Amino acid sequence: MEELPVMEYKQMAGRAGRPGLDPYGEAILIARGEDEVDYLIRNYIGAKVEDIKSKFLTDKNMATHILSAIASGYASSIDDVMRFISSTSVTCKVAFTGMNSLETC
Repeated sequence: MEELPVMEYKQMAGRAGRPGLDPYGEAILIARGEDEVDYLIRNYIGAKVEDIKSKFLTDKNMATHILSAIASGYASSIDDVMRFISSTSVTCKVAFTGMNSLETC
């Protein structure tokens, strides 16, 4: 059996409840036995999520997303395309790690 990534568990648990109707949500993890309880708490509830790895900069992905932004009317100029690219997680990662340009990724 393949384990669920921590990010996926926390994403699902974070969606528990009904916004505006419930004061809080509940998420349930089910352990197969007493020995698994600590493991689930340590590796899911108390764990940090995995790093996000953007695949935006691959030629196919970047072209698809840029063409989609243009075709949908979201971007109609070079400046719009650059604003679109600068709003993605890859440029946040570039800015956070101190890289100077997209080419250095």
